[in-house]
Amino acid sequence: MLLIGDLLRRNALVRPDKTAVICENNTMTFCELNDAVNRFANSLLELGVRKGDRIGLLETNSHLWLVCYFASVKIGAILVPICFWYQGPEIQYAADKAGISTFIVGQDYLKMIDGIKDDLKTVAQYIVIGDDPSGDKLNFHQMVATGSEEEPGVVVDENDPHMILFTSGTTGVPKGAVISQRAYYLNASIFMQQMGANDSSIGMCVYPLFHMGGVMWAIITAYAGLTLVIVTTPPTPEKILSAIQQHRVTHFAAVPTLWRRLLEYPGFDDYDLSSLKLAMGASDAMPKELLEEVLRRTTASSPQLYGLTEGGFPTYLSPEDATRKIGSSGKAHCQVEIQLVDENGNQVRQGEVGEIICLGEHLMSFYWDMPKETENTIKDGWLYTGDLGRFDEDGYLYVVGRKKEMIISGGQNIYPAELDRVLHKHPDIAEAAVFGVPDKEWGEAVFAVVVPNEGASLTEEDIIAFVKKNIASYNKPRYVRFADSLPKTAATGKLQKVQLRKFYMDQLNLVETK
Repeated sequence: MLLIGDLLRRNALVRPDKTAVICENNTMTFCELNDAVNRFANSLLELGVRKGDRIGLLETNSHLWLVCYFASVKIGAILVPICFWYQGPEIQYAADKAGISTFIVGQDYLKMIDGIKDDLKTVAQYIVIGDDPSGDKLNFHQMVATGSEEEPGVVVDENDPHMILFTSGTTGVPKGAVISQRAYYLNASIFMQQMGANDSSIGMCVYPLFHMGGVMWAIITAYAGLTLVIVTTPPTPEKILSAIQQHRVTHFAAVPTLWRRLLEYPGFDDYDLSSLKLAMGASDAMPKELLEEVLRRTTASSPQLYGLTEGGFPTYLSPEDATRKIGSSGKAHCQVEIQLVDENGNQVRQGEVGEIICLGEHLMSFYWDMPKETENTIKDGWLYTGDLGRFDEDGYLYVVGRKKEMIISGGQNIYPAELDRVLHKHPDIAEAAVFGVPDKEWGEAVFAVVVPNEGASLTEEDIIAFVKKNIASYNKPRYVRFADSLPKTAATGKLQKVQLRKFYMDQLNLVETK
């Protein structure tokens, strides 16, 4: 049985005194972590929490987040991590959708929760991490202090759901992906293998722990027996660089947006980063110049991944290929199969763009309380990702955008992600976002929002000319607007193109046609 709780229990037996987790001034050995997990798990059982019950968790990154996670895993409950950037209505949506009965809340979020408490119809009890001025909620620290250190003894199956992860909502309403213990146990195993992590590694988590990337680090800690350094929120360049230097971090992953902030930090080169063996790009493709700068200014290799909440990490691009195949997300690893298909589900030819579909052990089981969406996403065991990609002549995958984002202008298919990459090559462009808007003559037209580098002077004509010089002319934008910044998701820094598109559609009084 592939049970996540067993990973922690075994490490507590084999390496009890080894440091499992570091978070600011807090450290826990594997034995201390497992004991705290058991005490909290048994206290939850005494409260009446049972296998299959949904436990909400709204707390920032900390070592205590891991205690909550592993405790729920051991008793077969389903943890529902809530994005700690959510506002009241978003928290209410997730809690109601998942049917949360027990809600663990960090002290910093009590005011927000108290404001919507009367609307959370399924929540029966609240547990506070920290102090509760009202005194009407259970105390996490007291539960950990008084619970039994014995293993909970709940019979759990590897195919049982252990977590509901809500998607980022970049294309609409967030959906709750139900993840089994087996799926993320195997996902962590391949992630650890591809990273070359082991019990002598020092990993660092800068992802929010409510995100798949953060959860993976929690599991890998117990899987590999490595020490995990958790960076508190917000993960500022100073925090990250100081942690690498102080704790001799060997492995960590970050989205391109965060890598950019690190490299632009004035004191970057003053830190001792010589311990770094692997500095991974994840969640989005690393632009060529950014990847080259990471490799030039650190001692680390920089492999890449393609991942999604519903499917884990289907591909891996090795450090050896990272510069040879810049822009690629790599190849499928040994636990998954990938195909590219057209609208009818037929495989496309090499070099053609198709929807990425995956078959393997890492896939979600279903969307919670969304049978229609599940049926549209999982077909004959294959996960239809909604992402578009193409294979090159060597079988390497290149993600070119979201299926819903593809622009059809005058019969030509235009892929925003490819156009984004072209614009990012411009020396005076810091960021860019491309999407389609309705057009009476062409059906759709290309709209580009550009964030210039500080002090740069750009015109609409400059942008159009640059696009025409670097890619087929039919890709050129009809509309170009300049902005100081672009809206991004809280968890991964992915562009919120739905929000951006709506803003400019309203500005231009354009009416949706598809």
